[in-house]
Amino acid sequence: MKIDSQDRFRLVTGIVVVGFVFLLIRVAHVQIWDAQSQVEANTTSLVKMIQKPSRGLIYDRNGELIVYNKFVYDINVVYNDLDKNMDTARLCDLLHIDQNYFQNNIEKNWTDIRFSRFTPFTFMSRVPDSIALRFKEYLHMFPGFRLTKEAVRGYKYHTASHVLGYISEIDKNELEKNEGIYVMGDYVGKSGLELYYEDLLRGEKGHRYELKDNLGRQVGDYLDGSLNVEAVSGSDLTITLDIDLQRYAEKLMVNKKGGIVAIEPTSGEVLTMLSYPDFNLNDLSIGQNRGDRFQQLFADTLKPFYDRSMMAHYPPGSTLKPIFGLIGLQERVITPKQHMYCGGGYFYKNNVWRCHAGGGTNDLRSAIVRSCNTYFFTIYRDLINKYGFSNPEKGLFDLHNQLSQFGIGKKLGIDLPMEGTGLNPTPAYYDDLYRNKGDWRFTYILSNGIGQGEIELTTLQMAHATAIVANDGKYHIPHLIKSIDNNPDRISEKYKEQHRVDIEPEYFETVKQGMKGVVEYGTGGLAAVPGIEVAGKTGTSENRGEDHSVFIAFAPVDNPQIAIAVFIENGGWGSSVASPIAGLMIEKYLKGEISDSKKWVEKRVLETDLIQKRLTP
Repeated sequence: MKIDSQDRFRLVTGIVVVGFVFLLIRVAHVQIWDAQSQVEANTTSLVKMIQKPSRGLIYDRNGELIVYNKFVYDINVVYNDLDKNMDTARLCDLLHIDQNYFQNNIEKNWTDIRFSRFTPFTFMSRVPDSIALRFKEYLHMFPGFRLTKEAVRGYKYHTASHVLGYISEIDKNELEKNEGIYVMGDYVGKSGLELYYEDLLRGEKGHRYELKDNLGRQVGDYLDGSLNVEAVSGSDLTITLDIDLQRYAEKLMVNKKGGIVAIEPTSGEVLTMLSYPDFNLNDLSIGQNRGDRFQQLFADTLKPFYDRSMMAHYPPGSTLKPIFGLIGLQERVITPKQHMYCGGGYFYKNNVWRCHAGGGTNDLRSAIVRSCNTYFFTIYRDLINKYGFSNPEKGLFDLHNQLSQFGIGKKLGIDLPMEGTGLNPTPAYYDDLYRNKGDWRFTYILSNGIGQGEIELTTLQMAHATAIVANDGKYHIPHLIKSIDNNPDRISEKYKEQHRVDIEPEYFETVKQGMKGVVEYGTGGLAAVPGIEVAGKTGTSENRGEDHSVFIAFAPVDNPQIAIAVFIENGGWGSSVASPIAGLMIEKYLKGEISDSKKWVEKRVLETDLIQKRLTP
């Protein structure tokens, strides 16, 4: 078909018109829709929001929740996002603060690693709910300010403060050591299990990329949240403490100073670990006066922050005698049936070391029952002089190693920070101590034989050594972790491994029978439990002031389920305060309640006040 010139003109004209219309539509799109998009882009900001994880929970050995999380509000600030013309007076009114507080908290030393103009820092922490929720309504007026929820610790009971520990805001040194993990304002474990298991309890942070309009209101997640990472909660811990037994121990320790440690002999699990006086963890968890409370506790002359259960070390007194008996048997300086005569003391030349057991003849069992000093002075002498009178260094070296097997003079490796070592003197120690007096001999250090010399133990070490005796020389490292996220296989292998001391198993029976006799008809009678055989040993730790009361025990004798050490500062004889406390603790754990026949003992312990007595002129 032939197209004439007129048709060709109409076709070209149509194409031009269509093209013109298309161009008009495109221009309109650019001018209207793209302009709208540009406005939206100019009025929307991208903000990375850090999501803090919930800290892991802590349960006792019976599954009771004892440490949980509760939420409080914090106000954070990104300095470079601040509106320099904002109404600070209005902000101060909303937050119930003054201008001085505002200036002091908004201006930072920007050369300090803790702070950055580009990252959030804490402006106010633990803001009351009523203030925080009101401030939230006006948050759009204050660019740069952010309201966040912070998980803080809550505690079901006022108990086990030294064991559980507290959390607090990270400091500069911690921040430098853990760069990239924490930021200023984060809370971390500062003591106890909170510190030791910080890596497990803290969890993993998450983040969200939020789009906000020019008023600071959230308008959605960037890229529909595809770049968001959810926070991972910290691991839950089940610990070995029996919280009911722990609370009972603290009840018995009111108005006393000292420590109590109870261990399950077959596993090394710590059932009770108490230092008293203690402090209330809730005082360090909530409220705006937290700093003031810290200062009060640090200034307290009773030193409530000082953990007397595993940091303080004391002469163990006669509670060390069963250990010397075992070592004496192993080193063949005595036999189980060997008798020794006591004439009221150990005599050497013109010196005498007194014995208050009443004299007579004793074998090892009766020497433990009667706590005969002469018998154990003799054992100690023979151990030191094993290589000759003039070579005490070699004998002491061997004895040092034997005592070390029982955990004396070294950290045991419990899963807590700040564990003390006690003191297990070496030959070098005495070489230095007596360097101006010439050569030293056994007579210089003989008091160690009854636990009154330079040897010092923590209450934890006393309980551990007692557990070794109860378990015929076998032991586990004492520990407080039972499972992680309900999985016992996740705990450290070192707490699962069984060890044993280098003492022949048959020697333990004689010593255990002696300790049983201490409770049945010796000085530990107040530790007796109706229907249960208890083995124990009293001790009196000599002191410049009033002596300390000490007692170790385990029960039942034929199947030990609990080994315990009780140390009461300025409590006097071991039989006076420490032994009844140990007996009550054993009965509470094994029977669940105190027998009517022992109520008078409980009443006496509860009414014993060793703090106010010393404070009163």
